[in-house]
This record gives sequence, structure tokens and C-alpha cells, in this order.
Amino acid sequence: MKTKSCKTCYYGRGGKCETMHEPISGCWADEAEAKRREVAVKAYSDTYASITPYSEERKKKRNETMKKNLELRGGKTAFEVLDEKFGPLYQQNVTDSEIGSRLHIDTSRVSAYRKSKGLPGWREKDRPAPTGTAM
Repeated sequence: MKTKSCKTCYYGRGGKCETMHEPISGCWADEAEAKRREVAVKAYSDTYASITPYSEERKKKRNETMKKNLELRGGKTAFEVLDEKFGPLYQQNVTDSEIGSRLHIDTSRVSAYRKSKGLPGWREKDRPAPTGTAM
């Protein structure tokens, strides 16, 4: 029996793996396994080929929005802007969606950034009442 390694894998064929950039434990295929995978991938592709998650028009609009937001952020990436401006806004109890709007960053990216820092999210009802309105 062959030793299961990248060198004996059907996809590597003795050289660099055609599938993965970095080897993954247990990711090995002989010719029979490779053929089985090809059949499964083709069946999947045939089943879902007609389902396009985004139309070309929607992709174009998304790209335009991304370019516009990049310009509005002064050419900085979302993470650069979040590193600079997230802390003060979060301390003011600003919600993820409001931070996203103010900084021209998608709300899901703001949420992911906040979670990566181990911080809970703010909700409208978590905010203190504006000064002078509480009884």
C-alpha cells in the first residue's frame, strides 16, 4: 500500500499539490478517489449551475459601492479605519450599524471586528437616555 502523502497523492502526482497550497492532514486521493470526486463535483455543478447568487448587474453595483466607500474612507481599508476610529465610537455606545454608516464600512465587517476584540454589541435600548430627558 502507498504511503498517504502529497508525493503519492493523485493531485500532487509527485510534485506540488494542484488542489491545496498547504497540505491538509487526511487530504489524499488515489486515482479511483479522484475520479469519484470529479463525478461528485460535476453532479453538484450540474445541480447548482443555474443558481447564480449575484447577477452581473448586482456585482457591478457592488463593485461601484466598494470603490465609492474606499474613496469616502480616504483610500484606507476598512480595517485601517476601524483600528483608528472604532474605539471612541464604541465607547459612546454607538451600534455596529451606525458605526458602519459613519465609517462607510459594511455592518457585518464592523460586527466581526468588534467580536474579534471580545466586545459585546450595543443595542438602541442599551444606550443611556440623553441628558435632561430622564425622570
